[in-house]
Amino acid sequence: ARFPPSFLAAPGFGAPGCEALRHLLAGHDSDGLRAVLLEELPARWSRRLGLIEALPGWEEIPQMRAMRRLYADALGRVEALRQTDGPRFRATLVCIKRRNA
Repeated sequence: ARFPPSFLAAPGFGAPGCEALRHLLAGHDSDGLRAVLLEELPARWSRRLGLIEALPGWEEIPQMRAMRRLYADALGRVEALRQTDGPRFRATLVCIKRRNA
């Protein structure tokens, strides 16, 4: 798989940055990039959910509840995907991006 140069420069090498996501969403799909994103996105979103839930009183702050819902929804959508379903994966990322914009 050929990745854009900024992908390799992302923090932690192998962790997809914004440019890698734009590359995928622009239609430059590759099995390798999809595999990395299917592993990396759930890990990042699970971590963020954990950070939110670790904050004392997060349930009482409407913005924190909304943010938690966004991450939980995105996590559920991505975890339901299969590695081999490229078009559905891309459509799901576009949907998540639009919902969170």
